[in-house]
Amino acid sequence: MKKLMRLLCAAMLLVSFAACDELDNQNDNPGGGDGDYSTLILGAWKVDLMTVDGQSMTPPNMQLSFYENGSGLMNGDGIGEHNEFTWAISGSNISVTTDNNQFTFVIDNLTATECAFHGNRIQLGENDITGDIVFHMIKMGGDNPGDPDPGNLGVSAPVMIESTVTSLKMRSQITGDLETYLSQFPDYTFGFIISCDAPPSIDHNAVPCYNRDQDGTFTLLLSGLEPTKDYMVAAWLRLTPESEPIISNITVMSTLNIYDPSIYWVDLGLPSGTRWAVMNVGARTPLGFGDYFAWGETQPKSTYSWDNYLYGHGSHQLTKYCDDPDYGLNGYTDNLTTLEIGDDAAFNNPFGNARIPTKSEWEELVNNTTHTWITEEGVSGWKFTAPNGNSIILPAAGYKTTDVNDIYQAGHYWTSTLGTDGPNYAWQLGFTATQLGGDLQTMTRSQRWAGQSVRAVRSSADDK
Repeated sequence: MKKLMRLLCAAMLLVSFAACDELDNQNDNPGGGDGDYSTLILGAWKVDLMTVDGQSMTPPNMQLSFYENGSGLMNGDGIGEHNEFTWAISGSNISVTTDNNQFTFVIDNLTATECAFHGNRIQLGENDITGDIVFHMIKMGGDNPGDPDPGNLGVSAPVMIESTVTSLKMRSQITGDLETYLSQFPDYTFGFIISCDAPPSIDHNAVPCYNRDQDGTFTLLLSGLEPTKDYMVAAWLRLTPESEPIISNITVMSTLNIYDPSIYWVDLGLPSGTRWAVMNVGARTPLGFGDYFAWGETQPKSTYSWDNYLYGHGSHQLTKYCDDPDYGLNGYTDNLTTLEIGDDAAFNNPFGNARIPTKSEWEELVNNTTHTWITEEGVSGWKFTAPNGNSIILPAAGYKTTDVNDIYQAGHYWTSTLGTDGPNYAWQLGFTATQLGGDLQTMTRSQRWAGQSVRAVRSSADDK
């Protein structure tokens, strides 16, 4: 009886394998074939169920890919000849051909998504198993081995975790049976697509992620974005480098408004209660350089020199803010030593009631914070961190004459205080990258005509 069963299975095996000869003409049609048999369809398959005499067993480590010429490949052990299939089961190889029926299988009940392999004897390692042996296989590949079927894999729409003026932190998750499906594609990639002008495209806007949690969750902190901007964000999963990506629904995320007073003004816990602006006058982000101003002027210019300075065309021809007749035009003096509000470049900002810090307010900032030289998003500068944890950054924006000089290497920030030992100077906070090993340089003097940065302050009373 057993011998008769083997002969019957062998005959069925020949019928099934004969269907492989028709693959060249039928690979777009998974159906067809004779009787209860369907044409063998291309793609990768994985064993997800094994039974012996109706009793479930742990499925063996078995994956098979079918190709157009009818040959098969098990776990990368090589493509066999036409009508020859090589199984790799728990490290053992079993070859079955139409000429050698030592181990007999019948390929039965083929559909587009599943395949059952029937047999009555198989060798698993050192174990010889007999009985009604069934392998049930699920289809992992599409009609082309490079275009895999993801099964029930998907990717969830992104969720925004945190938003700042220039960054978004987002989270998504690979969903489905990760162990069964995702483990079959060692080269899978995933990440986010982000765009603000058009629907996101994986060909132009993809940002990959490299780590995920065990449950498939992955996160990304994306910096360098524009403030007050809506971004369209989708998550993606690509199983192989050649396959089409799985793309989630789009989520709209927004960066914060830099001009929201609660963001623009930073409380550093200073004794005076002074609030400092988060960015330079004329900048759009905390790391932006902003505009450059001559001392006492409220508009930026293309060039800066004594020749086009508003309050005097030379160091000894001053027409305002002069306390020494030797420096005033025709002996002019007015004894003004602090900028009037009409000459304050910080006053013309979205909030009003702002001004350029005095020399003593700059010194208060330096003396009540810690200072760290940083480089973020390619921009260098000093970061001032207060005991309450709040901070501001002064970018090394250099200074401007005809061109901008010393960017990323030095910073020059005006005070509203006239200089001493000559009113042709005004006080500034000046720093360079060479100060890394020592204390931050505090106050120096600078020629009033130079184009320099401005940072605004306001008193705590102006917040009410």
